[in-house]
Amino acid sequence: MRSLRELLSATNAVRLVGVYDGLSANLADQMGAQALWASGLCISASKALPDSEVVTYETLVRRLEDIQRGSRLPLLADVNAGFGDWNVFGHVIALMEKRGVDGIAVEDKAFPRHNSFDEGSGQRLEEPEAFAAKVEHAVRARSGDMMLVARTEGFIAGESLERVRARAHLYCDAGADAVIVHSKSREPGEVLAFARAWRRPNPVIVIPTTYPQLSFKVAADAGIGGVICANQLLRASMQAVEDCAARLVTADTIGGLEDSLAPLSSLLDLVGAFEGPPAVRRDG
Repeated sequence: MRSLRELLSATNAVRLVGVYDGLSANLADQMGAQALWASGLCISASKALPDSEVVTYETLVRRLEDIQRGSRLPLLADVNAGFGDWNVFGHVIALMEKRGVDGIAVEDKAFPRHNSFDEGSGQRLEEPEAFAAKVEHAVRARSGDMMLVARTEGFIAGESLERVRARAHLYCDAGADAVIVHSKSREPGEVLAFARAWRRPNPVIVIPTTYPQLSFKVAADAGIGGVICANQLLRASMQAVEDCAARLVTADTIGGLEDSLAPLSSLLDLVGAFEGPPAVRRDG
């Protein structure tokens, strides 16, 4: 299996499938995914909590353990804004390394951060130099080969291409292994312009949530190393559960649902049925 670093360095727009628990990770693995993204939004939503630094890093670590139980694919974890200052972030790095996470992505939002598409909360970014210092401290705190990915929200906050590139340059100079360039545009023009103008060896990663029409071939041709499919699995599950729940509370029988459900045997095969303790050997 290729490492996360190898996959992203190939600049072939590798797809990182967004997961949020062990089951979603297992299913993505079975369907042939190459790498996984542990989505902060999806993990928060799965706990019925907002994506605004409410989920603690201890909770995130436990959920990452579930994801790793479901799959051994390379995993890039969303650690939001690092859960605090660089001292806290350094502790988070140690926890991630201890659990063998392949990479973490930290964004240059001011703490506490809010979801990038939350229009009502405003989008406050850290000063580029301050965030670069945070990245530098994180690199020093790292003891192994775990990737440190710096995510810039410059486009989300309305900054120009030149300003966003300057941020990314600073972060890479501070030691970031790769950059995520996020955008809420309905077209991929911003991120493609960034990628085509990028001259550093550090891979560029994008998250086409608001511009899903972006072709993976076009992304690869522009030099993009990774494309995060961030929340599609959760949104698909949400729609399916909503449809099923509506039928469960109105139908005269649940029998009519079976054709639209995964077989129970498939679920048991996936998670493994409990077979009880091993037999006790008795000699004589």
